[in-house]
Amino acid sequence: MIDGLRSRWNGVRILTVTLIVAVVAGLGSVAVTREAPLPGFQASGDPRPLPLEGAFPSVSVAEFEGILIGQVGRPVVVNVWASWCAPCRTEMPLLQRAAQNYAGRAVILGVASKDSPDAAQAFLDVVRAHLSERVRHDR
Repeated sequence: MIDGLRSRWNGVRILTVTLIVAVVAGLGSVAVTREAPLPGFQASGDPRPLPLEGAFPSVSVAEFEGILIGQVGRPVVVNVWASWCAPCRTEMPLLQRAAQNYAGRAVILGVASKDSPDAAQAFLDVVRAHLSERVRHDR
């Protein structure tokens, strides 16, 4: 009789643990698959064209926002980079290829940050990226 109770108790424990694991896994999958809410940012201002090819302008936040607004309806990839950033050396040629492959259909917009215009241009020369018409220098 005691063996029967032990066997039954072990079965109840296994069932309880299995149910707890299933509930935790279900809650975890709901948390992972739930879409994050979009930020409350709403772009405003006057649309601005992309910088001219070969230009490397320093623009304000409002001017940069205008450049983004000017691209409404087109996918835009914004990549923030700097000449001292090691991973950026790997990314930049990939972004250059993406810019060529998606020319006219998407915009790859590089943002040189925390860098001087000379250091940023030297970086582009070293990695052989010619995205200068898509680059801005932030102050």
